[in-house]
Amino acid sequence: MTDELHQLQDNEDLARTVFDCIGDGLVISDSSGNIFEANKSFRAMVGVTAEKLDGRSIHDFVSDLDSETVDDAIQAVGPGAPVYAEAVLNRIDGSHCAVGITIAQVGNRDSLLVFDFHDISELKWLNQELEEARARMAAIIRSSPYAIVAFDSADNVVYVNHAAESLIGWENDDGEHGKLRAAELFPEGEYFLIKREVGGEQQGESVARNRSMEIRTADGGRVPVLANAAGMAGSGGTEQGMVFIFLDARQEDEIRAELFAAREKLVETEREAAAASLAGTTAHHLNQPLTSVIGYLQMLQRTHPELNDDPTLAKIRESASQMADIVKEIGRITRFEERAYGATSRIFDIDPSRKKP
Repeated sequence: MTDELHQLQDNEDLARTVFDCIGDGLVISDSSGNIFEANKSFRAMVGVTAEKLDGRSIHDFVSDLDSETVDDAIQAVGPGAPVYAEAVLNRIDGSHCAVGITIAQVGNRDSLLVFDFHDISELKWLNQELEEARARMAAIIRSSPYAIVAFDSADNVVYVNHAAESLIGWENDDGEHGKLRAAELFPEGEYFLIKREVGGEQQGESVARNRSMEIRTADGGRVPVLANAAGMAGSGGTEQGMVFIFLDARQEDEIRAELFAAREKLVETEREAAAASLAGTTAHHLNQPLTSVIGYLQMLQRTHPELNDDPTLAKIRESASQMADIVKEIGRITRFEERAYGATSRIFDIDPSRKKP
């Protein structure tokens, strides 16, 4: 009999050692949640000593918001039917931790319950971070200036962002986009060619880049685009579908035209600046000797009046006057203008009568 008592004592000591060494918080209570005993992990979790647990209830440590949830879980416990719930525990120091609680009956005694508290604070934080990251990514995709269209593994459209709605005329929330299949959106066979190309490597790693094509719109039109595509895969590597990113090539054509016009304007501005600079310099250098020629002619007329009717001198005066007019015209050049000169040549147009208003 003594050996049997020792055996029972040893079993009790072993059970208590295991009870206290388990990493999760363990609590034994009655069916109302009044605590009979708690292991070291639970006491550390809520920050109390064994003595301070006397007369306490599970509800003393569960947040008010989760008290009803825990009550419902206790009521749902049955023989061989543990119940899981999540709640926030209030620590004695005022801090909190999120826990997953598994509640079970001890054998067939419905008046005795065991609670297993597992700290899931880090998991909750990670899940929250993941949800926030997903929300940020979804917002980026929705607001992207690029048209993004996703297809499931059956080649149905399952998502279009705002830019894609504008581009192809299908909306996410009208309940109709799911009826749109890849074959209706792409030119003959183009989607399946790209799908085979991307599917040649491990999903998600191979992409098709800058494919020039046309896609069909909801009203039956066609839009030129540059397409990039990649495969989507599940956690097991199974194919989940395809995602396409489209750049409206019409915008690129408009940008190219604007750049060309800006480049032409810059060239024209540089030519006009060069023409004005050259004209000013030329007029300045021609004007100096021309002023001397005109001055000497005037002096010759005063000192030799008998030459005023001389035809040669009259021709010189006429040519000098024409030269002065030309110099004035050169000085007024502000832009680069050409005109034909002879059959094959072109020269500066310095005649104001030929300039555009």
